[in-house]
Amino acid sequence: MSDLIDKKTLSVIQEPIELVSEPFAPFAEKLGIDTETLLQKIKDYLKTGVIRRFAGIVKHNKAGFAFNAMVAFEVDDLLCDDAGGKLSSLSFVSHCYRRTPYTDWPYNLYAMMHARSENEFSERISEIKNIISHRSVLVLQSLKEYKKSHYQIKKSE
Repeated sequence: MSDLIDKKTLSVIQEPIELVSEPFAPFAEKLGIDTETLLQKIKDYLKTGVIRRFAGIVKHNKAGFAFNAMVAFEVDDLLCDDAGGKLSSLSFVSHCYRRTPYTDWPYNLYAMMHARSENEFSERISEIKNIISHRSVLVLQSLKEYKKSHYQIKKSE
């Protein structure tokens, strides 16, 4: 992956995807390759672990999801991986992480959840309570967003 084309490819595929009938064509054109070659490179990066996933980023508020919150769960350590897998499979969960609990903060499983309304969000919390075993749950609603971005590989020169 150290050759220039791979660095350039990784840099280009981080750019926003246009909503057109052939969304990969502009990327391929920038790279001077055909679309099929580009798609194969992306598949190879996924297969070899160079990238973990390739996905669009949805701006939740613009998509109609007005109520979003990080939800912290206190889950038995032995059940945490199973619970994390179940949460990750839900369409309204965009991020799911296991973290170290502390004496004064027992939460060890976190999920970023999205809903169109506070009522819908409450329904989803109730749904989760029937799916995973947990001791307690805490909804951490965002008050203000200061920064939201994703990690990007520096543009190659």
